[in-house]
This record gives sequence, C-alpha cells and structure tokens, in this order.
Amino acid sequence: YFTNNYYWWFILLIIPYAVISIFVAYRKWKFTVNDGIMYTHHGIFENKNNIIQLYKIQNIKILQTPYQWRRNLANIKIYTAAGSLLIPYLKFEMAIQIKDYLLFKV
Repeated sequence: YFTNNYYWWFILLIIPYAVISIFVAYRKWKFTVNDGIMYTHHGIFENKNNIIQLYKIQNIKILQTPYQWRRNLANIKIYTAAGSLLIPYLKFEMAIQIKDYLLFKV
C-alpha cells in the first residue's frame, strides 16, 4: 500500500525535515544586549540580523503560552516605530531581567 501511494512517501520525508529545521532554528537563535544596541541573529536557511538602538524602543511585553508557563519560559516582544522583534523561549527570570534592563536604558 505504501509503495503505490506517493502521499505517504511525502509524509515520511516531511517529518524529518520539520524536526531538523526546528532544531537548526533553535540552535541558531542568538541575541546580545550592550549599552546602546541590541543585536539579534537567527534563521534556518539564511541568516537574519537585526540591530536595534535602545533609545528607539517604545514598548516591551513578556508573553507566555500555556506550554511556556508550565516550563517556566517566556517570549519577549520589543516594539519600535519600525516594527516589532520577538525573542523566543527564554527562561522567565531572564526575560524579566532583560525587560527591566531595557526599560532602564530607554
């Protein structure tokens, strides 16, 4: 049955691709906060770099899904006039420290 139906072969190839791409995306996510700027680096197949000057930050939110709440994780969403930036899956305590530091610098 599996050899005649190409749909099953497609599913069997998609599952390892999804697992590997999620793992690579998680491993490549990095961010740094200095005195004047915040630098982020992420991506799966291409590298995306963002540099935000701290004085341009307008709002910061800490977001948690039920999955993250059970595992003590959080996302930080940083809003500027040009758009927003999401830093995913940080420890909740670290997210609060980053938020406090960024608000202090702003």
